[in-house]
Amino acid sequence: MRCLRIGLAGALLFSLAPPLPAFAEEEMPRALVADFVSAAGNLPALTLRTATDTVAMELQARRVCEVVTRPEMERAARVRGLQAPYRDEDLRVLARELGAAVVVTGEIRSVEDRREGDRPAVEVGLIVRIRHVALDEMINGAAERGSALEPSNGSKTRSALLMEAANSAGVRAVARIADYRPLTGTILNSEGSGMVVLNRGSSHGVRGKQEFVVFREGARVGRVQVYKLFPQFTEMRILESTGGIQPQDRAVAVFPEPKFPPRR
Repeated sequence: MRCLRIGLAGALLFSLAPPLPAFAEEEMPRALVADFVSAAGNLPALTLRTATDTVAMELQARRVCEVVTRPEMERAARVRGLQAPYRDEDLRVLARELGAAVVVTGEIRSVEDRREGDRPAVEVGLIVRIRHVALDEMINGAAERGSALEPSNGSKTRSALLMEAANSAGVRAVARIADYRPLTGTILNSEGSGMVVLNRGSSHGVRGKQEFVVFREGARVGRVQVYKLFPQFTEMRILESTGGIQPQDRAVAVFPEPKFPPRR
């Protein structure tokens, strides 16, 4: 995607209705970007707005997603009688209303004030998550830090430094999101006793205990987990089979919760 990047070179994999194996097609899925929140205490509204708008603009500029505009989302919310801050269910309703295949949410997880020499600096830690509406699963995301340093002439307020750091974190997060290539495969056959075989193995990047969402014609039908790993294929244990997993169903690796990279 790109947004997913589920295969996308510019794409995300998704369309709400069309078959998902658009995971590897060149397309720009629509994305609904919700206002980011703070998990780092009270922050200026402009800091959160900067992080949100930076991620939205970068997703659009990098051709990862076609982002629903803020006025368009607000109009749809008014028609539906919804008010911000939106609940997860509100976002799903708005996404379907606006033809968005994915919902993008984010939070500023940390803010650190420090000094570099005799100059103040601020670091912002941002987590971005991209959730596929039809699959009801996170398919991409990133956790990145951005920082800003007070100029030598001391011309910036802390609020300005926070906005600059939030912008930097947003740019870095989308760069990571755009580089992600999800692992997808096809169910080959059923092994019976709650087992299936996937046509991807360790040589393709499958890892022990990894989980995959299985879908058919754009709709989720189940979830599987690695049981026995081989170079060219994998025996998978069925964790969920709401739609009856069948040969030729497609599968995509579940995206793990984003974690911040080690500090350099």
